[in-house]
Amino acid sequence: MVQRLWPLPAIYVAMLPAGLLRAYADDIGLPVRQHFNALERLLYAPEQTTWLQKLDFEWLRLAAAWTYASWFVLPLIVGLPLLVFRPGEFWRLGAFLVLFYYLAMPLFLLYPLSPPWLAHPEVHRTLAAYFEEMTRDSNPYAAMPSLHAAMPAAAALWYGWRHPYSRVLWAYAGLIGFAVVYGGEHYVADVLAGFLFAALVYRAAVALRLPLLPKRAALIVELSSGRAELRKAS
Repeated sequence: MVQRLWPLPAIYVAMLPAGLLRAYADDIGLPVRQHFNALERLLYAPEQTTWLQKLDFEWLRLAAAWTYASWFVLPLIVGLPLLVFRPGEFWRLGAFLVLFYYLAMPLFLLYPLSPPWLAHPEVHRTLAAYFEEMTRDSNPYAAMPSLHAAMPAAAALWYGWRHPYSRVLWAYAGLIGFAVVYGGEHYVADVLAGFLFAALVYRAAVALRLPLLPKRAALIVELSSGRAELRKAS
């Protein structure tokens, strides 16, 4: 199993240049969105966050913090069944996630939006109390869309609606979406925009027949066979 993990560092290395682009996206001079009109005030109302933060339970804050932190090992989480049953397919998923990450970068350039904790003093950045280093952002204005929610959603679409692990990833995307809103990192609109962006990128990949997507039937059959073999062995 350990030998199958070696593609993971390659994914992180491939994402590094995009991370630098994201860091400098707020330095090109475009104005930061601070609720210019009625629509933006509706989409980015602080009440949606402060209402959630009224759920003031230590266990909930800790659970949200660890859910948020789990995103930093996202390639391992979304690729776990492939690494166990079909390691050759892990390259396709990894390449799809890298492409998805790069495609999101222009959005941060064109729409620099401040997160709730920065735009509204009444919103607390609860996650920083647990993971100060992780929440120290080189570009605090890259809030739209939420990549924390978008990337697990994109991985869920990659597996396909019929695959059981897709349902796990949709649940994970929902949990991490809650965590980033509860923690003051994103608005609900950012999370929904992340889901929409994931759907658009996936549909474009299907329409263009990119070789990054798996053959659905073969993937489902092979993973099911792998689970059956594990049950027999146990």
